Amino acid sequence: MSIIHVIVISLLASSCSVSENSEAEFGWILVADPKEDAILSASNGDLRLIGLSGMILSEVSLMDKSCEYGSNVRYLKIDDVIDSYAERKYQAIAPVYAEMYNHHLIKYLRQEGIEVCNS
Repeated sequence: MSIIHVIVISLLASSCSVSENSEAEFGWILVADPKEDAILSASNGDLRLIGLSGMILSEVSLMDKSCEYGSNVRYLKIDDVIDSYAERKYQAIAPVYAEMYNHHLIKYLRQEGIEVCNS
């Protein structure tokens, strides 16, 4: 078998494993419920908002850009290089999920008398 055949087979095998790993890594967001997740997190004492973070992007949905977030945000990573269809679906849904999660968390915080910066 020539070296080219070995390289092609290796690339094909690695692309299959990337796709399977992508489904496991990113598939959670397809079945996630941002309202339930926000309420569960808040009831467990996790009052962090969700932001999106990438090489050229770092934002928190529904929040004024002048707010200082500190450790009150956990970020969903958005890559500039998309390796799979599963990752592309994740990146399409992540902003919607983050916005809805933050909406429900902010609503919960306000009901508890906790004000969130310029939301």
